Amino acid sequence: MPDCQSIRGAFMTQTTVDASRLEQIGQAMQLAAEAVAASLPLASPAQAGAPFNGPRAILFEPPAHTVVLPITGEVVGELVLILDSETAALLVSSPDGNVCAVLAPVLHAAAAILGSAGDDPRLAEQPLMDVPDVSVPLLLEGMPVAGLQLFRSEDRRSTEAEPTIPLEVLLPISETPASSNSSRAVAQHPADAGSKQGGLSRLDQLTHVQMEVTVEIGRTRMPVGDLLALTPGQIIELDRPAGAPVDLYVNGTLLAHGEIVVIDEDFGFRVTEIITAREG
Repeated sequence: MPDCQSIRGAFMTQTTVDASRLEQIGQAMQLAAEAVAASLPLASPAQAGAPFNGPRAILFEPPAHTVVLPITGEVVGELVLILDSETAALLVSSPDGNVCAVLAPVLHAAAAILGSAGDDPRLAEQPLMDVPDVSVPLLLEGMPVAGLQLFRSEDRRSTEAEPTIPLEVLLPISETPASSNSSRAVAQHPADAGSKQGGLSRLDQLTHVQMEVTVEIGRTRMPVGDLLALTPGQIIELDRPAGAPVDLYVNGTLLAHGEIVVIDEDFGFRVTEIITAREG
């Protein structure tokens, strides 16, 4: 019979492994949420917030819509998208008029990051009462308009404590043809070459999702009085010295440093350095 110290050591090992697994799943969930946020029909792009675990809820007043998609593969359970009434109304007013039909492509693409879709999405009759494993809020001007949640199957949580396929995810940029106005790709950073091929084949489903790309040359802060007194020809000093690298952001996340170039009388951006997740 094992002593108390052995039992305590085994418990701490499993808890540590499961916490690491949840962290990896959280990274994948945030990438999935960024793809969903970029595809919602809003006046301005939504942004994915930080993923969190536990009982904190993402709830909206009725008539909010809850769309559920079963998933299988590396993670087994249900992927749930909750929409506030205004966002849901925009989806219902679309040509398809069916929330599940409109969201099916983007939910299937999001599910591909975690594993694969087990069935078609369905509309939940009532808000889910279980505690999600991972939740990611989708924000518009700092306010939640939707939420992406993962509910893992109870019978899979114990086996997931020994992960066999890592879900460590980064978000490097991928160039698209010059005719496109937006960069559209996301990619996976797997732990080995074997998982790389399978991960990229799943993430290829996200190539149709457009992401908001912003190039920033600098910032500054000004009193309201100075802003109201602005006149044409006035020069504003920014917080970045001349010759310093320019920043490229994807959905608010710093992705690369580079420099401004001119292409056929239009501004362009030459990438000089890719920012990894650890650096960012």
